[in-house]
Amino acid sequence: MNSSKLFSSANWIIMLGVVAALIAAQWKHQAIPIVALTIILVFTIAKVRLIVLDFMSLRGTRPNLARALVIWPTFFAAAGLQKLLLLPSGIDGRRTKGAAAPSPPRPGYQSVPTN
Repeated sequence: MNSSKLFSSANWIIMLGVVAALIAAQWKHQAIPIVALTIILVFTIAKVRLIVLDFMSLRGTRPNLARALVIWPTFFAAAGLQKLLLLPSGIDGRRTKGAAAPSPPRPGYQSVPTN
């Protein structure tokens, strides 16, 4: 693989990483919305594909190995997103209609206010 193609691929990987970090940084101490998390995971899969094909030199040489190396992190990204979608409280931690009520505080326990 020529160096200009590899340099271009490295630039794309860095750009995707920076954009994903900027998207995640918009919600400092809050839960990330599902749409933003999905975008971050798509960028992650795109980065994995570029790394597998260009930096591991599997573009056109061993397509089955390249496909398996891309499917592996895609599976875990999809599993994480599916787990998040199946949470009864949702992504932001608020109770939904069918969720159980929170338990009352224990006697003698004082909650510390957070700022």
